[in-house]
Amino acid sequence: MLLFWKGIYPQLTRFIAQPYLFFVDIYYDWQWAMLFLSPFLYLAIYVFFVWIMKIVHRQSKERARPGAAICLLVDPDRVRL
Repeated sequence: MLLFWKGIYPQLTRFIAQPYLFFVDIYYDWQWAMLFLSPFLYLAIYVFFVWIMKIVHRQSKERARPGAAICLLVDPDRVRL
């Protein structure tokens, strides 16, 4: 936010007669768009990493249970790999 108002905004004010009114509307539109889109972007990143882990897991020679690594964090004495 500070980058926009201190870095980009002063450079763009030379081109518009009432820059504050123009850029405030764009800024609020950007905020609403990111509020709506950010959960989907994070979901896409999560699904991408799950897909990568499926590929890595298929290529590994050891066929451990997928949750075994997490179980090691919870109770390492009960997990048999």
